[in-house]
Amino acid sequence: MMGIRKPSKCLREVWDMKRGILCILITGILLLAGCGQAADPEAVSGRAAQIAQMLRESKFSEVLAQGDAAFQAALPEYQLQQAWCQVALGLGGYREIVDTSITSQGGDAQAVVTLGYEKGGLALTLGFDREMLLTGLWVKSADVQLAAATPTPLQSGIQEEEVTFAADPALPLSGTLTLPDGQEKPLPAVVLVHGSGQSDRDEAIGPNKPFRDIAHALAAQGIAVLRYDKRYYTYPEAGTALDSDLTLREEVLDDVAAAVQLLRADERIAPTQVFVLGHSMGGMLLPAILAEDPDLAGGISMAGSLRPLWEISYDQNQELAKTIEPQLNRQQAAVLQQQMQQVESDVAVLRSLSASMLGNSETLLGIPVGYWRSVEEYRGDRWIDTATQPLLVLQGEADFQVFPDTDYPLWQQALDGRDNARCVLYPGLNHLMMPSSGRRDTGDYQFQSTVDTQVTDDIAEFVWENVG
Repeated sequence: MMGIRKPSKCLREVWDMKRGILCILITGILLLAGCGQAADPEAVSGRAAQIAQMLRESKFSEVLAQGDAAFQAALPEYQLQQAWCQVALGLGGYREIVDTSITSQGGDAQAVVTLGYEKGGLALTLGFDREMLLTGLWVKSADVQLAAATPTPLQSGIQEEEVTFAADPALPLSGTLTLPDGQEKPLPAVVLVHGSGQSDRDEAIGPNKPFRDIAHALAAQGIAVLRYDKRYYTYPEAGTALDSDLTLREEVLDDVAAAVQLLRADERIAPTQVFVLGHSMGGMLLPAILAEDPDLAGGISMAGSLRPLWEISYDQNQELAKTIEPQLNRQQAAVLQQQMQQVESDVAVLRSLSASMLGNSETLLGIPVGYWRSVEEYRGDRWIDTATQPLLVLQGEADFQVFPDTDYPLWQQALDGRDNARCVLYPGLNHLMMPSSGRRDTGDYQFQSTVDTQVTDDIAEFVWENVG
């Protein structure tokens, strides 16, 4: 049999691109049941490696097919997917199996497979019966330190250097400035602004690094690019200390302003030709960023929205519920219905602005009300009319996190009649502006890809069109 923990709530990552749905709908990591003695440890090890590979390749239905009847009945596919992706996607690219240990008793066996990734590891525990069918699965983070991978050589014609800057002197941030070789005059430059969650400078998710792709592609076309590690990626304890006092100002906006000033102070950069590109939540904040700094040359929203985060999260949960409901038994469906009722209730409070009657430390959708107040303050539709600089809006048609049939038309309507704004919808591209595998879940991000060249070409063209 399999034990399942109660659903957990995540703090301040409602629109996290690494999860894509409200964490209150994600059931906790799955608990191993059986352990025992297998006749052939090598066979168990090989079977465990096979299942680990299926998980890495997002073949969750195939994993379930390896289980006994009780395993399959207890574990919906969506639950396995979310448990795996919640642990694995933030670790970067997969490197190797570090260790496999086998224990056994009677006719059953347990395998613990430790997997190494760029940024750490995870421990996958699998239970097998004497027929080598899965009886349990448990995945959790593991402390794995691998030797640093040999850096991928930069393409010819570009160079990179490490930079440091700080909006808060106690919390300096590290970043990478990518430049074209052989510059003869001050360059236009772009600052890259992350989505929600605690991202590194490459905005790495699984094996994909969209910000690195963009930086290299733009530098190859003569444009400098600054990307940096997000504040609470570098200092998670600082975000925890703020607790309910954390807002978008500390999480994002102050650091964007400091990054822009760093570029303006660099003699290699044209100070009047600094642009900001915001991805996901960064795109939502782009109108406020542009309005607060009218000297910015322009902005690029990539998979962003003018709606507040709670509306995005609500739609994501609605789509998830429709997708997973056919997989659930009666008891699981009842739990899902209860969770969705709570989502409906919390979103109703946020929509009615009655959250203003609550204290900062109270929570809605698992997020402190103080944070939601900052979301309300900086929501894109409140700032778009005062953000008068040139604007480029990019959206993937296969995006399942920010909806092309809802969010993209809102940009078109808001920018209608502006001759310095343009919207582009790309067939087949997902939330990372990479070709979609066809999946409409976070398993799509486990397939290694790169940002589509048409996207980076359009960004470069926009920048060069709008430099004085």
